[in-house]
Amino acid sequence: MQIKTISVALWMACATSVSVAAEVSTSAQPHLPQTPEAWLQRMTDFSQNGIAFKDPRAFMAWSNAVTEPGLYPVLVQGMMNPALSLHMINSAVSPAAVRNMASFVDPAIPVRWMSAAVDPRFYAQMATQFADPGKMMRWVMLPMDPRVAQTAAQMINPAQAMKWVMLPADPRAWNV
Repeated sequence: MQIKTISVALWMACATSVSVAAEVSTSAQPHLPQTPEAWLQRMTDFSQNGIAFKDPRAFMAWSNAVTEPGLYPVLVQGMMNPALSLHMINSAVSPAAVRNMASFVDPAIPVRWMSAAVDPRFYAQMATQFADPGKMMRWVMLPMDPRVAQTAAQMINPAQAMKWVMLPADPRAWNV
C-alpha cells in the first residue's frame, strides 16, 4: 500500500510539472532581435537583457547570436561609442531593470529549465548551432570582414577620442 501511495504522489508531481512545461512550451516566444545591432541593444539594456535566461528557447537564440562572428565587430564599435555606455548606465538605474531582475523569482523559470534539461531536442539544437560548418567558415573569414578593418581604423581616429572627452558635457550623462 505504501508503494502505491508513493507511486501516485510521484505520478501527480510529474504530471503537474509536465503540464506546466507544456504550457510554457506553447506560450508565445518573446520578440527576439534579428540583427547584430539589435542584439547589442538588447544585451546592453538592463531592463530587457534577462529574457535570455528566463526561457531556454530565448537562450538558444541568444547563444546563437553570441557565437555568430558578425556580432563582434558591432560589439567593438559599440564599446567605442560613449552613447552605448550612457544607454547601459541609464538602463541599469531605471526601475525597469529592478523589475527585470525581480522577475527571476517566478517559479515557472526553473520548470522551463528543468524541462529543457531533459529534452534531447534542446541539446541537439545547441550542438547543431555550435557545430554549424557555415558558422565556422564565417569565423575563418572574420578577419577579412570590412567591418573589422573599419573598426580598427576607427580606433586610431582622433575624433573617436574626442567623443569620450566630450562625454561629461553630454546632457544624456546627467539624466542618471
